Amino acid sequence: MQDNPQTQTNIHKGYHIEDYFNVILPESMVTSSATSPVWNAYLASINVLGTPMLFSNSTLAQYLTIGYSWTKNAIDKHHIFPKDYLADIGIENDRLRNQIANFTHLDYNTNIDIGKEAPDVYALKYKEILGEETFITSCNQNALPLSLFVRIVLLIFLYSTNPHL
Repeated sequence: MQDNPQTQTNIHKGYHIEDYFNVILPESMVTSSATSPVWNAYLASINVLGTPMLFSNSTLAQYLTIGYSWTKNAIDKHHIFPKDYLADIGIENDRLRNQIANFTHLDYNTNIDIGKEAPDVYALKYKEILGEETFITSCNQNALPLSLFVRIVLLIFLYSTNPHL
């Protein structure tokens, strides 16, 4: 009996592709390691694709080009859910706050503007500044699902009411 060709194309190294993207990849982002292969692959892919940084027209690649001169504060590694915001709602464990899935790069001024605002607050502000279409494009290009804000706020609420989860 021969496998269905569609099934064969959806299996890689014994895993269904859907399982990889829905289970394995998200689980591999549960790390705060700055040298995580998943984080490095994400950075490499947005650089190769020339993806603008979140809420920006500038690409991260332009700041990482050999010979490019920029000030130390030109870009920042940004907590999507800012550390101070998480501390304010009771999440003070750095291992939890520094998960690689909670990071993106922003230009310095955008990062300062966001500060410790709640993601739902700054997301609405940048949606208004950029316009809905550009905001959605920016989120999509930076692998930031629009539903993230709703889901993570729910998880933070659940964690804050039961830190033993």
